[in-house]
Amino acid sequence: MKHVVFTLGKISKSAFLRTILFVSLGVAILIPLADRILIYPMFIDLQVRNVEEEAARVAAHLASHVELPSEGLSRQNLPTDLVVTTAGAKKSLELWKARIFSPSGEILFSTEPPEIGTINKAAYFFERVAKGEKFTTVVKKNKKTLEGDVADIDVVETYVPLLKDGQFLGAFEIYYDITQAVERLNRVVVLSSVLIAVLGATLFLAVCWALFKASKAIDERLRVELELRQAHKMKALGTLAGGVSHEFNNMLLPIIALTELTLNDLPQDGREAKRLRKVLQAADRAKKLVEQILTFSRQSMDNLELHNLYEVVAKFAGLLGASLPPTVSVTTDLDPKAGMVFVDPVQVETVLMNLAVNAAHAMEGKNGSIHVTLARVELDEARIRQMGVEIEPGPYAELRVGDTGRGMDTSTMERIFDPFFTTKPVGQGTGLGLSMIKGIVTGYEGAIYVESELGKGSTFFIYLPLEQVV
Repeated sequence: MKHVVFTLGKISKSAFLRTILFVSLGVAILIPLADRILIYPMFIDLQVRNVEEEAARVAAHLASHVELPSEGLSRQNLPTDLVVTTAGAKKSLELWKARIFSPSGEILFSTEPPEIGTINKAAYFFERVAKGEKFTTVVKKNKKTLEGDVADIDVVETYVPLLKDGQFLGAFEIYYDITQAVERLNRVVVLSSVLIAVLGATLFLAVCWALFKASKAIDERLRVELELRQAHKMKALGTLAGGVSHEFNNMLLPIIALTELTLNDLPQDGREAKRLRKVLQAADRAKKLVEQILTFSRQSMDNLELHNLYEVVAKFAGLLGASLPPTVSVTTDLDPKAGMVFVDPVQVETVLMNLAVNAAHAMEGKNGSIHVTLARVELDEARIRQMGVEIEPGPYAELRVGDTGRGMDTSTMERIFDPFFTTKPVGQGTGLGLSMIKGIVTGYEGAIYVESELGKGSTFFIYLPLEQVV
């Protein structure tokens, strides 16, 4: 989701991407509009010119090859050749219909016989055609022609006067079917609109995909940088621990030894004895702190052996309740068939104890519960990406420790595995527990993941790779 948000943010800020999107959408919308405003009128005009030229050629052919009566065409003197030629023109030119008019507007011949004998009294016939002018109009499908007929196709209707020595002898009319041409034009416009929209969308999506991949690459680089910083931090801590721990233990040894010897020589119920026991407690805490630092920095994996994780967890989980405040209850749900893993049982117990102690601290003295579960799971790439961990897909043992404590906010969850980060008061925590747990789990080639919500508690998921036992 964060990669999608990153991509959308880049789109909103990029003038280049916005231009691609708006231009592609704009062109896809403008092409149909341009078709109606520019292309269609130009197309119709071209069709009209073609039809007029064709009709003029036919009329000229008729005038030159057919003997036309000088007194004008009528039913009595209508040449047979003229009828045959007109009927042939309908077929050869693929006309809707063709007609021959007398000078008075009477239809002398039509490829639609019922029309013969009717008279065209329209003004355009006498004012233009009868005066020797061509007259053309375009009739769209389901619209009326000049004579009032409803056309079931798209046609160009053209009148051409039949002239002989400048005298108007009648008129030749054709209806040219342009339906298929109009349909082809519309298909071309639609296809070009779709093609441009698809090309624009493809280019837009390609850029979005590149940004999405770039976002993931940036995340991967940040993750590697974070791991590198963590490794440097651990290396520095290890160097510090290695150089200081020996001297620190050397200083603690005489403090502990001499304090114990002195304590043995004093009355055990005396004030001095009580003070010395507090000294021993403080020295013991210092000694354990050094051990934690060494464990964290070294993360030794020398004692790993193949163990049934159920047996390791079940043995120690039964002792957890005695180590926690009485207000905290511990429940378990452990699968005996969880599987075999390479672990150090002592380290697994350390992991469980640290998580349980942290969970108990999150109860803040109130009644609460800790639930420990163990199961065999199959992790796929989707779940691994969702957790944001670096492990391979496959079978894992899932050790889950959940509590009903106060929970954590997002900023806390982002830092809980950092060394020395703690939410506990000064003197009550070192901030090394979860860092040490992560170091142990990572050493097992596993992963740790946390889900938490303020007021609803936290759940830690630990995934350890299962070994195939023959």
